[in-house]
Amino acid sequence: MKIHENSQESLPLLSVPQFARALHLTDRTIYAWIKAGRIQIVHLARNVRIPAAELAKFQTEGCAR
Repeated sequence: MKIHENSQESLPLLSVPQFARALHLTDRTIYAWIKAGRIQIVHLARNVRIPAAELAKFQTEGCAR
């Protein structure tokens, strides 16, 4: 699921490398999960960011989500 940059909510956002490091995974894995729709993302211009809430979900539910 994607959130567009004009969303009203102000969320702490992580880059793909930050998200990957936090889960001890590779950037490539995170991009694959984004493509598969497993991770909610935010587009900021040409950049992809991941809401910190997504990190919390993966840390509590695990990567088998």
